Parts: sequence; C-alpha cells; structure tokens
Amino acid sequence: MGERARLTFRREVRRGEARRVEARLRCVEEATFTVGTDTRTARETIVETTLPAVEPPPGSALTAVEAAWDVEIPREGPPSLDARRNKVVWRMEVTLRIDGAPDDDSTFTLPVGPEAVA
Repeated sequence: MGERARLTFRREVRRGEARRVEARLRCVEEATFTVGTDTRTARETIVETTLPAVEPPPGSALTAVEAAWDVEIPREGPPSLDARRNKVVWRMEVTLRIDGAPDDDSTFTLPVGPEAVA
C-alpha cells in the first residue's frame, strides 16, 4: 500500500465508435451475516477514486481502444482480504462509452497486499 501501479485497459471495438473510457478504483468491504434463516451481505465502499477519462481522437475509427492510468493505493486503505464471512476487495471498474453500440462495463479484481515493514 502506498505503492504506485500502472493499470492498462485494452478492448476490441467490433461495432460503433469508441467515444470515451471512464474508470474508477474502488475498495469495498463485504460482510455476510445470518438473521434468522436469511443470509445477507452488506457492502460498504471504503475508498473510491475516479480516474481521468480517456478520449480517443474523434473519427479515428479504432478497432481497439487502450487506456492506462497511474494509480496509488492509499496507505490508509486496507489490504485485500478473503475470509469466510468477510472480504475486502479492490476493483478497477471501467466503462467504455461507444457511439452506435451498447456501452461496455468491465470489472477487474486487484489483489492488494499488506504494507511490508522493514
């Protein structure tokens, strides 16, 4: 944590024209619990960062679009966790806005390790 990383997104555009790539870095805590006979999962966003949008040149008629962001996991953010009833999940959520076709939403899980102490 506190480290910088470069995140790269690449997607083929089969129809339509790529207009804009939007992305967010999000850390979500998930807790699963039982109330009577019902099992529920509560989610809370711990960290959310909107990354700068990337716009391909107009009229470029790209067959693929690529975008990259330099991000830093905040030092105060928790590391990833996957326990039986609790999770902390870091995600990169990307939306590719396309003229003439449905938008494309993608979510990528990012493993974040604890800070090493020397």
